[in-house]
Amino acid sequence: MVRKIMTPFLLFLCLFCLASADERDPLLNVDELIRLEASYEQFLGNLGDLLIEKGLMTAGEKAEWITMQMGDYLSNGGYGSILTSFYPGVLEYSREEEQICEPSARLELGTVSLLTMRRYSPMETTSDGLMLQMNMTGTDGAPLEVRFTLSGTDGVFYCWDALSGGYQSVGSTVEVEGETVFWVLPIPVEGQVAPVLQINVTETETGRFLGQIVFELEVEKNSYIVSPERFRTAVADADTTRTAEGPDPGTPPGSREEEDEDPNG
Repeated sequence: MVRKIMTPFLLFLCLFCLASADERDPLLNVDELIRLEASYEQFLGNLGDLLIEKGLMTAGEKAEWITMQMGDYLSNGGYGSILTSFYPGVLEYSREEEQICEPSARLELGTVSLLTMRRYSPMETTSDGLMLQMNMTGTDGAPLEVRFTLSGTDGVFYCWDALSGGYQSVGSTVEVEGETVFWVLPIPVEGQVAPVLQINVTETETGRFLGQIVFELEVEKNSYIVSPERFRTAVADADTTRTAEGPDPGTPPGSREEEDEDPNG
């Protein structure tokens, strides 16, 4: 008897909430969810392919799985809405260890971009290390097939190992072509020299060297800080040093060129 009374009551409450919703209502109704349906279904397709690749689902189950997920997305347990968790001021409580940072540097043939986190705290983070994921786009914005060789002055790199189903240490140098790697560093100590990452970029097919990126972390107490301006090309560093020190040392005073200009010579 109680169940018969509660069911119409819950339905009335749901309809009342939807009817009274305004632009700032935290409940996203079905009409609003349908606006995102196409992009969400595309995401489910890509996610389903990954599940199949990992052996967690068969190809024959993908369509039914997407249908189930879409039904749950639009109905959300029968209430026809999804409650959003954002509220004013919530960003003030986010930790830098959970915020992404995307520094970039230009080479002659294009731009190298890095996806990482703003802060890495070995004692507090739950990840395997500082996430590093790189890609390069040409001057036209199209992705380029390149290989990145990473070597650090400290720490080791961890890469995904399909056989073990987890991340494994590969030492202080690693080669990647877009895969995510983790840079595992020791807990910082006072007065420690900031670790530096050197990234050599080569063309995948020809092996042609395209340039080098230098990425220097900052040390702050027990954490490493990522500063976008410290992700830069090595050539820029050399040019800056030369400008500060004076003219190119390749033409010293008293050279052949200066002697030819001497009117008494």
